[in-house]
Amino acid sequence: MTVRLFFIQFFLKFMSIINREFHRLINRHLEDFGSKTHPSFTN
Repeated sequence: MTVRLFFIQFFLKFMSIINREFHRLINRHLEDFGSKTHPSFTN
């Protein structure tokens, strides 16, 4: 395995973890914001 392939795999795995955590934070923030401003807002 070359260094480039190893780096690409590491980068993709890292980005997937970051993306998952980012979406989790965004969803939690949207739920809090929606419940405060629009009680009927459900997503």
